[in-house]
Amino acid sequence: MNMSCYLDTLSLQEAQKATDRFITSSQRLSEYGLARL
Repeated sequence: MNMSCYLDTLSLQEAQKATDRFITSSQRLSEYGLARL
């Protein structure tokens, strides 16, 4: 397997994980904010 291709796939997966974490944390924040209203 091509090394740069492998690294691209790896960074893509990392970006996806980071995005998922960001989405879940912002969802929790909005739920927390709504709960405080």
